[in-house]
Amino acid sequence: MAISTAGAPGASVSGYHRGVLDVILDVIWGRDSSQVELTEIQAQRFAEQLQRGELGRIPAMLLLTYQAQGRDPAALRTTMDHLTALGMDGRFALRMATEFFLERRFYLEARRYAQTWCYEHDRYGAALRQLAILDVLVGDYGYALSHATEYLERNEGDTALVDFQLEALLRSGALMAARSLNQAYGLRPRLETFLGRQARGMGLGRFSWPGALTTSGEIRPGFDLDGLRGLGRRLLARAPLRTFTGLERLDEAINAGTEHSAPALKRPEEWEDPEVFDGRLEGTREDFAAWAWVHLGRLGYPARLVIGGYLQKEPNHAWVTIHRGRSVQVLECTPRGFNPLIKAENAVEYRPWWSMDRNLHCYRH
Repeated sequence: MAISTAGAPGASVSGYHRGVLDVILDVIWGRDSSQVELTEIQAQRFAEQLQRGELGRIPAMLLLTYQAQGRDPAALRTTMDHLTALGMDGRFALRMATEFFLERRFYLEARRYAQTWCYEHDRYGAALRQLAILDVLVGDYGYALSHATEYLERNEGDTALVDFQLEALLRSGALMAARSLNQAYGLRPRLETFLGRQARGMGLGRFSWPGALTTSGEIRPGFDLDGLRGLGRRLLARAPLRTFTGLERLDEAINAGTEHSAPALKRPEEWEDPEVFDGRLEGTREDFAAWAWVHLGRLGYPARLVIGGYLQKEPNHAWVTIHRGRSVQVLECTPRGFNPLIKAENAVEYRPWWSMDRNLHCYRH
């Protein structure tokens, strides 16, 4: 369902119709905000009205939704600043801004909006959980422990957030507390090895980015390492026609593409062939990662295709890592506006589970 705002030009909307729109949009936003659509011309007109202080709440929220689906951080910042000045930065607006900047790795900015969202609108719910994660991502481990503990007192069983809580304990040096938490939840079987590395200043978290060479294992039901190696052979045999001169040009191509969301990791036979994907740059995160992995190998990078989780424990994401000796760098391969290489020790939002190099050797992390 899509809502057209034609005939509802901002502040001229009557009180009755604004109330009706409020009810409709609240129902839609409670399900899927992407269902609210706005045309480019309407968005431009709304932005101009907002700058003059003439835009009502409903059109302002529509404008924010439209901008949050794009890739322009400056436009979203401007809208949020105007909403704040007009006193209209409500729960929905702050959640949209938090998720927008988190996805683009503007962690400090995302945390700023998450703090307002949490303290003014959602003190013990999703906002507090998001704030705890962002505290870890910006390295503020004291606040991370406080916020994570406060959230978990009211939301038991959220092991994904417990994982971040444990990350904060380990990185802040609270090893005894980390041991107790691990025993309570059984999160990290190899925690003792990790603690030994942490004491020597070499800890990389629960997961080992280099990984251990392995010959068997199940990624998901119906998707084992034989399936992963078969996928790798198919990807390398059907090489794309396009060529790039370097990583920067590859990144530009990634961000010109269009990602389709998928609820779960695709089966090996469902991944797009690079030669087909090359012509349209449109697909799921797995398709982008596989395509980038093939191109990085052609550019001479020692790259691995990685399957794992992002901000959670389940293996439902794919990306690429580049390995140079002991150094490991993470490259996000979905269109996000800017995809820099990140040192593995700083990529705490990524959770690698399995990876495969150009020789089709598989590793468990």
